[in-house]
Amino acid sequence: MPAPASENGRSANTGFFLVLAILVLAAAQKQVVSNTLDPDVFWHIRVGGQLLRDGIGPLIDDFSYCSITLPWTPYSWLGELLLHWTWRVGGLRGSVILGAALVGSVVAMLA
Repeated sequence: MPAPASENGRSANTGFFLVLAILVLAAAQKQVVSNTLDPDVFWHIRVGGQLLRDGIGPLIDDFSYCSITLPWTPYSWLGELLLHWTWRVGGLRGSVILGAALVGSVVAMLA
């Protein structure tokens, strides 16, 4: 005897959410298992600290040895403040967890 239509729809939804959960976890585990930090992440963390110290606006780079001393505008200031806060609160583990959560949330939003 075939199952009622409502049970087929429920099992299809359950299957979809199980596959989605597996995809989200697979995407997040790549961030945790392999070293995928951006090579410039520590520079962005320092810029976030300078933004907290000097305020949001044009900055003069005072920590790079080969930079010019002309003011420049950090266009990703909010991300740099978030990176600085994450590093101060959670260190490397916090940064990896945040990266895994962001990767997993992108996969979930695409679904």
